[in-house]
Amino acid sequence: MARETVGLLLIILFAGCVATPGNAPDSTVSYPDTPNQLNNSSAEGYALAYERAYTDDWLSERYGADEYDLNCCTAGADATVLGAQDGTYYVRVQFPYAVSDGGGEGDYVTDALYAVSENETNRINLDANRVTTPQYVSTDPDRNTAGVNIYLVNAAAESANASLTVTDVSASEHVYTDTTTIPERGSVAYIRVAAKASDYRVAARVGAHDTETEFVLDDSTDGDLFVIEMGDRVLIVRA
Repeated sequence: MARETVGLLLIILFAGCVATPGNAPDSTVSYPDTPNQLNNSSAEGYALAYERAYTDDWLSERYGADEYDLNCCTAGADATVLGAQDGTYYVRVQFPYAVSDGGGEGDYVTDALYAVSENETNRINLDANRVTTPQYVSTDPDRNTAGVNIYLVNAAAESANASLTVTDVSASEHVYTDTTTIPERGSVAYIRVAAKASDYRVAARVGAHDTETEFVLDDSTDGDLFVIEMGDRVLIVRA
């Protein structure tokens, strides 16, 4: 069992704003070639370049060239390798963009997880399905934090049944439970499941794979915790 003093972003991964870009790039924009040699640095650079091209492609289908900007914003572009298994690198990418049209203007950030190997690139949208949960909070405002989001991700090429259970270990209280079906290369984001400072246990299942972890949530915690199911092992990493 892994224990991390961080905010939690839980991802169980098989194998692969206006609205957020989806999952089917088209050929109107030039996409980068896969690096000849994959390592952490080249995978990050490739995934970031791919996300820029992907976002450009998606926006160009919906807006005029003078209505969006990829060289903006207050937020910065970021790519981080979370782990690698059997030649596949798992990279979280966030890319900022701005839109300005007759309906107003605003800055946005994409959020995606890439599974990159020599022969295949799969993009999983982390913003596609957001669930607003009944937030678990303390009656004492001083004991509440910014909260925790939990993501379940199915990167397989077929849909998968999934479940999530969150428990407050310190108070021996049930926090949240859900069961759902996640489409192929899809995700479910449970937003701010808990905000109360406490110790928590999370049990999650996607398809035939399940995992469990504990974490501490308080004002000093920072960063997301990814739990990635990678075939024959589970990777737990702070990012």
